[in-house]
Amino acid sequence: MADSDNYEVEDLLEDLADRHLITADEVPGRYRIHDLMRLFAREQAHTQESHQEIENNIHRLLEWHLQVLEAGGPSLHSWVRLEKDSLIAGVLAATTRGWNELSWRTANELAAYHSVESDYVDWITCNKAGLISARKCESLEGKSLMLGGLGQASRQLRKFSDAQSYLRESLQGFRDLGDVHRCAQILWEIGKTAASQWDIPQAISAFTESVEIAQSVGHPYDAARAFHALGHLYSGIGRHKESLEFFEKELEVTTRNDANPRYQGFTYQGMAACLASSSMSEQSLDAYDKSIAAAREGGDRESLRIRLTRKAKVLESMGRLTEAYSVHREAIETARVDRDASGLIWARHNLADTFVREGKMGDADSIFSQIIETGEVEGDPGALIGALHCWGDSYARRGETRRAIELLDKAIQASRDNEQEQNLIEISLCRSRVEENQGAYSTGLPYTLEAVSVARSYGSARILAKCLKRLGALLEKLEEEKDATESFEEQIRLEVLMQQWSEALISANKLSSLWEKLGDPSKAEKYAASASEYSAKSIARGSIFPEQIEK
Repeated sequence: MADSDNYEVEDLLEDLADRHLITADEVPGRYRIHDLMRLFAREQAHTQESHQEIENNIHRLLEWHLQVLEAGGPSLHSWVRLEKDSLIAGVLAATTRGWNELSWRTANELAAYHSVESDYVDWITCNKAGLISARKCESLEGKSLMLGGLGQASRQLRKFSDAQSYLRESLQGFRDLGDVHRCAQILWEIGKTAASQWDIPQAISAFTESVEIAQSVGHPYDAARAFHALGHLYSGIGRHKESLEFFEKELEVTTRNDANPRYQGFTYQGMAACLASSSMSEQSLDAYDKSIAAAREGGDRESLRIRLTRKAKVLESMGRLTEAYSVHREAIETARVDRDASGLIWARHNLADTFVREGKMGDADSIFSQIIETGEVEGDPGALIGALHCWGDSYARRGETRRAIELLDKAIQASRDNEQEQNLIEISLCRSRVEENQGAYSTGLPYTLEAVSVARSYGSARILAKCLKRLGALLEKLEEEKDATESFEEQIRLEVLMQQWSEALISANKLSSLWEKLGDPSKAEKYAASASEYSAKSIARGSIFPEQIEK
């Protein structure tokens, strides 16, 4: 900014520090300036320098920002954290001044930092400014990069419609540029967004094309990432045999390319979850043990804690409670040793859930009370909401309705205050169920309606289908059969979209029965025919065989 070499600048800074006009920071090479001194310096600049000289100084500073970002280095992340506000302001200033390439290139370099730090709002701020600049200077590369970043950040913020729009335009830009590698990466993002919406056909199409491109250009880890996503997707729709095949392909790629244990650990974790969902508990335990060993070898402590907790749940499902409690406590101890406050709450919460399921309410109460009433969850609204929800649900199971309502209402309010949409949906359904169990169907209805309303904006077909199913059942109990059919018909459309044929079969039979009761035989026959179709598709999906998971 001073348009001088480093030695001269160091002398100037030391002289200012000696005069107590600036103060050396704890970080070597950085200085702090008092707000009043900053104001005085700004006034002097406008008095003593021309407008063009000031603009030249700013331009040199922003160019230096970009040079540092592009140079990289081991201390870059720490530097960006310290200078984040100035860097973001620099992107905006560059856009305002028409320094267009400087704007979008700086925004693009900052994207990696925003992603790692989960600074999605700042990411969107920078990339929107960068997009304006890229369009002004007619840079197709810049525009495609900015749109891709906006899509990624929007997906993380669960703004799925925005994400799809940005990503589709970004993909077209990279296709026009002939940049097939970036096409593969954007297709993966499109697949993840579609999967979050439970748009299964679009997700499968995007992930499959991503694999094909990654393999054709020799990027094995991009292919492995898409195989992993396909494994989770197929497991989620009950196609466990195909799911395992994709995880095996992922494992083959990572093994062939000498991947570090971290990669293989995630593959085994995906396999384990798939096997657990298909009631193959012993095989699931084996896969979890391999994923846990990989986490230990790679020093991935967070994944170690998560996998221990999930292994404990499999042991619990097998009735091996002593082992389950032991593994839960190892997860808790892992978080405690790492001083991972959020992880510690999560691990203890899962142990409390196990106590609830086993009827050990006193042990569960002790843990929930300690989590909530001792202030452990301060600054972690998600942990507070989760603990209130599960504790309230445990009281509902005991038939202690008043205490259940008290805790669940607190959880609902905290979810609203913190814009925790998925929690709000789940807790509202739980609150409605408490009323339904008392026979107060009309009192429970507003909670179910709120869950449906929030689910519509949330963007997940799976969650909305679940809410519609609950709404339809509740309307049926209230003898509002015509309204119930509307809810079930919307539900079945989503189940077909998600290729959830077993669920669609149940919904079709329900609708056939309701329309017959309402005196409309043509619609009853229509849904009976649909039930036959969904039954055939469900059977055709097949089963899973042990040889598929032999390694």
